[in-house]
Amino acid sequence: MNISYDDPFNLKDPRSFRASLGFLLPNYDAQLIEKFKKLHYEWRSLPAAKALKGDFTYRNEASLAFGMQRFLPTCLNYVMRNARRLKKVMAERTGTIEVVQGKTISYYLMMEKQKDFYLTSKGQPELKDEGKFTTMYYKKHE
Repeated sequence: MNISYDDPFNLKDPRSFRASLGFLLPNYDAQLIEKFKKLHYEWRSLPAAKALKGDFTYRNEASLAFGMQRFLPTCLNYVMRNARRLKKVMAERTGTIEVVQGKTISYYLMMEKQKDFYLTSKGQPELKDEGKFTTMYYKKHE
C-alpha cells in the first residue's frame, strides 16, 4: 500500500515528496504485528470510510504512473462537478491510496475521515505554484 500526499511536479524540491508505505492485513494478526514492530515498523488500524475507487490493470512498474494519471483527473472532475455536496472533501488535505493486488492496482481517494489516513508527520513542502490545482492535495485559489 502506498499513500501519496503531494504532486511531485509542483514541488520546488522533488525530494520533499511525502508518501507513506505499508502493508495491508485483511485480518488482525497479533503475531505478525509484533514481528513488524520488532523490525521498527509502526502499526496503525485504518477505519472503514467512503472513498472514490478506480482500478487499473498492472502490467509493469509504468502501470503505477499511468493508472494514477487516469484516476486522479477523473476523481477531480467528479469532485469539482459535485463541489457543493463534497465541500468537506475539498477542504481537507488528503492523500491518494494505491493498493496493488495481483494484476490490479486499486486507487482510493478518501471522501471522509481523511485525517485518519494522513500518516506522515512531515509538513507541507514548498510549492512551485501555490495556485496550481492539479491534485486533491492543494486547495484551489480563486
